[in-house]
Amino acid sequence: MKEIPAIGRSPIECATECQAASHCQGFVHKDSLGCHFINASETGFLAEAGSIDSAEAYVIYLDNSVARGKPAKMISTFESKFGAENGVDGVYQPPENDVNFSLLATKSETNPWWRVDLLEKYCIWGVNILNRSSHLYERAANATVTVANDPTVLFYSTDKAANFCGGHNGQLDRYYTVIKCMSPINGQLVQIQFMITDEMTLYEIEVYAVL
Repeated sequence: MKEIPAIGRSPIECATECQAASHCQGFVHKDSLGCHFINASETGFLAEAGSIDSAEAYVIYLDNSVARGKPAKMISTFESKFGAENGVDGVYQPPENDVNFSLLATKSETNPWWRVDLLEKYCIWGVNILNRSSHLYERAANATVTVANDPTVLFYSTDKAANFCGGHNGQLDRYYTVIKCMSPINGQLVQIQFMITDEMTLYEIEVYAVL
């Protein structure tokens, strides 16, 4: 990874520089260290980012998601502006004066879920979930990720089921949580479900495939 001095660079500035650099497919930002650009190749970049404390870092993997702009739906919608499509619109950070911008939100549900239709089959190896960083971040907890072709068999039943990718017990990080599949799964539909009774509120979900 390439280090860039922290002075004068915010996470948004890191993202702008990353997008302009042909070698950069993602970055880690930390106030004390600055921007670390990542040249991603399948799962290798996760090892590079693993040494950085996720509680203090922004981890963004730009233009590496097969879910961007694909059809999405969820169990319910809190209000029309909080639609499922906000999870795949490429907006990683809301403006400071509107923390609800590009937020997806369900009504209060038991085991709320969100899913994306990738429109074709991919070999899925993981997802990256961008949680809220301050207000109500604790709603995101006990996540399961499943992959299938048929929505009727998409719901979580057991960790040993053929549709089970992986999970995260307890509260998700305030920024990004990467959930890797126990083994890659071929499928067209990817679903995130929280085993809680509450609203589901998230900013962005990336889906990673072996390309």
